[in-house]
Amino acid sequence: MRSRKPTQTRPALRNWGDSNLGDFGLACIAGLLAALAFPNFNYYLFIFIFPIPLLLALENAKGRKAYFLGVTAGFSEVFLGFYWIGNWANIALEWPEPINHIATLGYSFFMAQCFGLVAWLYTFVKPRFKALQPILFPLIWCNLFSLFPFLFPFHLGDSQTANLVMLQPIEWTGVWGFDFIALLTASGITGLILNKKKGAIQGTIILGVLLLWATLGFFRLQHWDREITTWPQKTIGLVQTNRPASIHKVLPEPGYSRAFPLEMDMTRQLVAQGAEVVFWPEGSFYGYAYWVDVKQSFNAQMALLKTPLIFLDSGFENRPEGRAHFNTTFLISERGIQQDHYHKRHLVPFGEYTPFLSDYKWAKQILGSFLATLQPGETDRTFDTAGLKIVPKICFEILFPKEVSEAIGVNGEGKVLLVQSQDGWYGESSGVEQHLGASVLRAIENRVPLIHVINNGPSSVILPSGKYAFKAPSFEKGAFAVSFPYSTNTGGSFYSNHPGWMINVIHLCGFLILGLCFLPKKHE
Repeated sequence: MRSRKPTQTRPALRNWGDSNLGDFGLACIAGLLAALAFPNFNYYLFIFIFPIPLLLALENAKGRKAYFLGVTAGFSEVFLGFYWIGNWANIALEWPEPINHIATLGYSFFMAQCFGLVAWLYTFVKPRFKALQPILFPLIWCNLFSLFPFLFPFHLGDSQTANLVMLQPIEWTGVWGFDFIALLTASGITGLILNKKKGAIQGTIILGVLLLWATLGFFRLQHWDREITTWPQKTIGLVQTNRPASIHKVLPEPGYSRAFPLEMDMTRQLVAQGAEVVFWPEGSFYGYAYWVDVKQSFNAQMALLKTPLIFLDSGFENRPEGRAHFNTTFLISERGIQQDHYHKRHLVPFGEYTPFLSDYKWAKQILGSFLATLQPGETDRTFDTAGLKIVPKICFEILFPKEVSEAIGVNGEGKVLLVQSQDGWYGESSGVEQHLGASVLRAIENRVPLIHVINNGPSSVILPSGKYAFKAPSFEKGAFAVSFPYSTNTGGSFYSNHPGWMINVIHLCGFLILGLCFLPKKHE
């Protein structure tokens, strides 16, 4: 008898169970493709295929290996796509080069945990629901990404500002609908690669869903393009100072003061050009709420110009427990009186408030003046001025689709979203365009115009279709008189009326499937 050769087993890689370089290479490719889809690279179609290498690597993985494959893919994507976190740490935390890039590594690793959880849970659920495999990955992804405590939340749809046809249906589903469709596409292609016979049937169904989504998007974009051409024009003024970001209160430029800053001089120019209302960005401290001379000067200037002004400054309220400080948008009317204000509701962790750390001396030593103690506002506001119904949101708040839609409310007619931000924290990076991409999504979701005035640019006016009516140069100082189409009778969407429905359905399906996993096998 011939003796059989002993079976050779594949050696473990660095004690990571059954892991191998090929699988982790596929995970890295998945992260790279995802990063390339976002601003700075803008290969936006990659968002429909980036999960494929990861799904192939996960085919025979489970447990710890699946988790680390997901972490690898997530770390690759976040490190490449959110590299500007290092700029933020340099300016906001005042960490010097190259130490500031430790923040990028730490943030990338933290965010990658969500990817790891997605991969682990997918491989845990998949054997129990083989018939539902194409929808499992998008379902698990959307569930975990909606629940994970990201510092800067992001969506796959943020990459699609140059692909407006595919974004139009989010007026019904919100951005979660697009994210689900993009992931479903990748899942269907993966099924076709792994099982041509069974995958062909599933792939045909998924292709039909994708084509339906794209067809709806095409016709809705055509509708809005026609609709907008019938609207009258409004002229507004956008101030863009391009002032460097700083955690310290920066002194006014030579020749100006807090009572008459550079922005006020630019406002006078804009009013002379026909601006009906002027908007200033986030990024400066004037002391309007604190110093009587500043308030009197601002009010007197706007009364003289007979034009409303909307600007952002520090605000406060005296409460029984003490003075509460806010990040506040103020409205001065054309008569020169403070007409309204809005306190920012969703604060930036470690930027505007410091969770868990405010009482520790070591935290104060590390974070220094960056240790913030602002209070959140309690209500949304609508500023009725210059023939516009303006719904203000401040910087970071535009990243939260449900909260923005709740601010628009069930009656969105005539409303305009306003976003004021200081994006100099990210340096001259793609962080600014990523932020602006979220504004495009909010305009489409709620079918309202959106004004995004950015300290360092590009300040923009976005139409309800997602197209730009105006986009200023980046990293340049300027005062821009902008005309854009506006209708008092149009605004709002199914999503703005029901902002939680899509993610609630996703949660329900996800929890149902997870619950079924723990039933005895005879009931599966």
